[in-house]
Amino acid sequence: MDSFYTRCGDSTFESTPATAGPWGPQTQHAGPPSALLAGEIERLHVPDGRRLGRVSVDILAPIPVAPITVSTSVVRPGTRTTLIEAVGTINDTPVVAVRAWVLARVPCDYPATEPSPLPGYDRPERARDGGTIAGASLDGYLGATQFRFTAGSFAEFGPATAWGRTRCALVLGEELTPWQRVLILTDSSSGLSMAADPRRYPAINPDLHVVLHRDPVGDWIGIDAHTHTVPGHGSAAYARVSDAAGMVGTSTQTLYASTAV
Repeated sequence: MDSFYTRCGDSTFESTPATAGPWGPQTQHAGPPSALLAGEIERLHVPDGRRLGRVSVDILAPIPVAPITVSTSVVRPGTRTTLIEAVGTINDTPVVAVRAWVLARVPCDYPATEPSPLPGYDRPERARDGGTIAGASLDGYLGATQFRFTAGSFAEFGPATAWGRTRCALVLGEELTPWQRVLILTDSSSGLSMAADPRRYPAINPDLHVVLHRDPVGDWIGIDAHTHTVPGHGSAAYARVSDAAGMVGTSTQTLYASTAV
């Protein structure tokens, strides 16, 4: 697999089979389109001296493996903080929306309070293979990415800590940004830390929220994921996001948890 997408024009992209989610070849995993839209925000709306601070993804409908058109707009202009929205449309239907805060970078003389590195987050090459999700297809997203575990595995239910990386480009011929690397992978946080067999107890995320205080360095992204579900209340997945030097941010996913019929 060479890439998740190929650019067909200034704002239209062909979705390759690599985008397909683990449950079938027709529907995309939400990680690649989230990264695609965030990348268009970075390309069009992030000048020198600024960076993305938070990215919020809302999945509006199942995302077919089909050509996707991306449009961007300024929701809230500003000299120091700007809110940008990107919408992905397939067959005239909006299927995914991303909102991102574009912020001025922190001055170099500002006092530093970066978190200490997490234990075990300095050697991704020592992490172990975690197997595969039971019943999941490896022909799309799961074949185009790699996850190696330091705690838990795909064969176990409960919290898990893993290193992930993408095996291919997001857009053919274009370099991945640090934010794109994170978004491709963190949408899998709830999959890494599944609380129960998804074939009997599916838990689907309609959103993803990521805050990074520092852009990660390198191909490998560390995800320390926990899913919490309370019967009669709700379900959500939370993760600490790291690179080899330490924690860079957090992610959250709201989950729609149900019992398969």
